[in-house]
Amino acid sequence: MLQKYLIKIFIGFSYGCSFPLTMTILDYWLKDLGFSATTIGLFAFVHWPFALKFFWGAFIDNVDIPILSKNFSRRKSWLIFSYILLICGILIVSATSSESPVFLLIFGASLIALADGCKNVVMYPYQLNDSNEKIFGFIASNVNLGHRIGAIFTKVAMLHIAHFFNWHLAYIFAAIVSAIVLILLLNVKEPKISETYGGQKRKILISLFNAWSKFINQENSLRFLAVICLYKSANILQNMKHRS
Repeated sequence: MLQKYLIKIFIGFSYGCSFPLTMTILDYWLKDLGFSATTIGLFAFVHWPFALKFFWGAFIDNVDIPILSKNFSRRKSWLIFSYILLICGILIVSATSSESPVFLLIFGASLIALADGCKNVVMYPYQLNDSNEKIFGFIASNVNLGHRIGAIFTKVAMLHIAHFFNWHLAYIFAAIVSAIVLILLLNVKEPKISETYGGQKRKILISLFNAWSKFINQENSLRFLAVICLYKSANILQNMKHRS
């Protein structure tokens, strides 16, 4: 039982490790590079691929990754693909400097946000795997604990490396941590996915529509959606305020 909870904490840790890379950490580096507060605030838009991650579920459930899917399951193939994108994005950002084109930094940060959103969608079923409804709340708290630990670990480690060495080495450290996390995640037991949500015979748009239709038909779904939208709107405004 303890091992199960530790796995849930590690899954949350995998979320938290990459989340600050396009938020707090990026803001500090942009400040050191001499960007104005207004420009740093505009960099909040590079996080849009992560905000739209609910679209990726239909692709992950219905599309195989060439080459990878021949050796791994569809979900693990997407997990590997997401981490490859994540590491590439981190290395692109680490290679930039004050003399580099701003487009290169935006591209690398957007790639990180896209990969972060994809891997989070892939990992969602892992959260509730081998769990029953009576302990969903406790499982969620374990995942959230891991998320906080991962975010704090990334922030503290990268800020110390940047202070004593440089930002390039700090982002390279983040890439190495991401690679280690991927190797460990591949050894986590893969959850069983119901055929209702995917399958090669279903079209992507149909799958996405079915998911939304099932959610809307649930009791109090519109109220729940309104709460999420209000919460996220306030969260986005708060993040933009801190950036500027």
